[in-house]
Amino acid sequence: MAYIIVRIRFDHFRHEMHVGYVGTIDNVLLKYDLEGLLIRSKYDVFHVLVGDETSALDIIRKSGFTVEIESQDLVREKIYRGFSRAIMSAVNHYEKDKRDAADKITIVFKNYGNITTRTLDEETAAIEDLLRELRTDENTILLTTLGLTGWVNELEKENVKFNELMLARYKEVSQRTTLRMIDVRKSVDKALRDLFEQIEALVRVNGMEAYDSLIKEINAVNERYKNILAQQAGERKAKYDDLS
Repeated sequence: MAYIIVRIRFDHFRHEMHVGYVGTIDNVLLKYDLEGLLIRSKYDVFHVLVGDETSALDIIRKSGFTVEIESQDLVREKIYRGFSRAIMSAVNHYEKDKRDAADKITIVFKNYGNITTRTLDEETAAIEDLLRELRTDENTILLTTLGLTGWVNELEKENVKFNELMLARYKEVSQRTTLRMIDVRKSVDKALRDLFEQIEALVRVNGMEAYDSLIKEINAVNERYKNILAQQAGERKAKYDDLS
């Protein structure tokens, strides 16, 4: 089915960007006669949830753990990149057994892509999965051959520290609000998709004329955010390629 409204991957947004995006869409919708366009009920659901998400983000920002989490994320990513660089360097080692070992470990890393581009929780889970794979008997032998087992221990240590900080913040936030950012984001995304689908259904029934201006504004916002996502993805890829 062809979409009239440009679609965008909401789940690829960081929290701050997501709040900015839905807030912008909310402001666009408020400029129009929502009753006349027959979308008031869908909008009202979306609008309330946008307020919930903004409140949830404010609580996260005010958490005493946020700065520590951001700092610890940089620490574990530095270890991960250093580990990756050490393996890539060993690919060109003058000893054949080390080159062969590095080639095999490189395949393991490539299966996970660039872990540092993921959301914080996804990054934690990916590192845990990577570590489990690296600790298999076969890969332990390869890493021992390379003399890189220390990197595995260090990455695990820093990832555990990060996860402990996240759990502490979740506990703190849960004590101050019943709203969890991930949960409320899913609700906001569903409400916005429902709203977009309602607009498109009405256009197919009643024609484009009444909705043309609104759809053009929404599409302009969506295209702008798609470009931001594409630019960020390009920057992360370039940064990762530089480290490879």
